[in-house]
Amino acid sequence: QQLVESVDVCSQSSSITRYAQPLTHSMNSFTLFCLLSLAVASCSGLKCRVCDNAEWCQDPSTLNCTYGTVKDACDCCDVCGQGPGEVCGGPWDIKGRCGVGLKCQKKKNNEGICIVQRGKI
Repeated sequence: QQLVESVDVCSQSSSITRYAQPLTHSMNSFTLFCLLSLAVASCSGLKCRVCDNAEWCQDPSTLNCTYGTVKDACDCCDVCGQGPGEVCGGPWDIKGRCGVGLKCQKKKNNEGICIVQRGKI
């Protein structure tokens, strides 16, 4: 009788293994997907310095900007705003931000051209 119980246990674990294999495969696929997603996100991210002491920024009073000052892509330093017809936007506004009274009319890849906002200039 003890031998029969052992066989039953083995046959039960065999059937459990058949159900567990697809689950294990899908969990491995999910884990791989998560790791790849993290790798892509870290490669396409913008790396900004901590902006608590902006000593690397140019003194805003020396900029002499035609279209006013705007914050850079990291929202840290003041830089000159782009003028009408100039390129703007891009990922994280890396191509520049439009100056006072202008807006970035975006086209493809989040990139655009600065245009005058109605009633702003």
